[in-house]
Amino acid sequence: MSRSLPAAANLQQLRKQAKDLVKAHRSRDRGVCEILRHLRQFTRASEEEVFSQVLSLQDAQHALAQDYGFAGWAEMKRHVEGNAGPSAWTETVYKGSVSSRCWWFTAYDGGWCGWQQLEQDGELKQIVEMERALGGVPVWADAVVLGPIRHVAPCGHYRFPLSYLDAVRAIGAQQSPPLTHTCYTVEPHRKRQFLAYARCIEAWLADAAPGTAATSMDDAGVPGIDWGRLCHDLWRVLGQPTDLKRMLLERWLLQTRWLVKSTTWDGDRPDHWPDHGDLGTRQQRNTLVTDNGNPHYKGPGWDLQASPRVRELEAQLASTCSDWPFFKGVLIEFYWPCAPKAFRFLEKTLWCVGREKQVINLPSFPLANPEDVPPFLQAQDTPMDRADAAQWWSQFLAALEAWWQGRASTTAVGDEVGGLLGPADPVKRWLVRLLAHRLRRLEDTRESLHTLLHRRT
Repeated sequence: MSRSLPAAANLQQLRKQAKDLVKAHRSRDRGVCEILRHLRQFTRASEEEVFSQVLSLQDAQHALAQDYGFAGWAEMKRHVEGNAGPSAWTETVYKGSVSSRCWWFTAYDGGWCGWQQLEQDGELKQIVEMERALGGVPVWADAVVLGPIRHVAPCGHYRFPLSYLDAVRAIGAQQSPPLTHTCYTVEPHRKRQFLAYARCIEAWLADAAPGTAATSMDDAGVPGIDWGRLCHDLWRVLGQPTDLKRMLLERWLLQTRWLVKSTTWDGDRPDHWPDHGDLGTRQQRNTLVTDNGNPHYKGPGWDLQASPRVRELEAQLASTCSDWPFFKGVLIEFYWPCAPKAFRFLEKTLWCVGREKQVINLPSFPLANPEDVPPFLQAQDTPMDRADAAQWWSQFLAALEAWWQGRASTTAVGDEVGGLLGPADPVKRWLVRLLAHRLRRLEDTRESLHTLLHRRT
């Protein structure tokens, strides 16, 4: 006969009971046989037969749950989570929740012990209670949390606010998208523009005249650029060739080709872009993409640092370039085509290459009296207006809060959010509240996103 589950039962206690069952079985304690006979393999087994077989922890959990009157461990777990009172805010409760798995690039990413404020976060506690009240999280909702909610763009993306709307759209559609538009996702037309600039650099390295280089750019596939004027301006910026300039630009070319093949977008594949023999070792997984927002991406990757030419260039630059730490930063570490100001950043980088030293100010490399760098690459996309971005962000967060609370929208942004979410239900309300809180924590802990939304200089 089944026994009743204690009113104050929690998962930590029940897991310990299951482990105790395994230990008791191992020590041939007859008292466990009645419980273990809930298992199909032991229904008609003698005590000797029960003890002669291996008992897994999973089987022990199943037997324990059936002894308490449940169909299995999963059903008992949902019952316990759904009936835990508001005061049950413990590490075990938090870690057992889906809500605990979406804090990528925030201070909460370290877990319960990694950030004292997490334990004191009353809003997060209520979000976990909403989740537990569901009695179980649907598979689609779990995928949305681990996909577009966890991996919203943490640093500002040139397609702002696409990543955040993607998360809302996924909740409304009750389906995680095949690709999350987050870190290291770049549209093909933007890649073509970087490759077009790379062709100009290659022409400069080959000692071609700017007019000759310009005539070869008609098939670059980048509309709106006067290649004759651009090449003239670029040649003037770079000045006379030197060994140092050649090495710096070759290292930039390798980084650009690697980024073009390594970043992705909807329908884009690495084989859409030219191969190059110096991109390092080909890998089965593209860890740049899979480790930064799209874990299910199937494309190959390249270990650029394994390239003999990259190693040779960096060794030579480290020994001959007095500003190599700065150039390593702008050519490699801070150079990302998904950034809002990637083309403007490239202009400033090339300006420094032309002068063979740092002449711009960066947060990581402060410089007094930096030079003014005029635009010369004719880049068509300009960074978003920060005042407009800040206003949108404020209205977006307010719209999320209003929606899950059942309040009417008062802005166009709110109307868009409501249209994407569709009819409300408990699962969607929990997800929207979780998304809103995740974005506020992201804004608090990511300096680059905070800068994008709060500074105008």
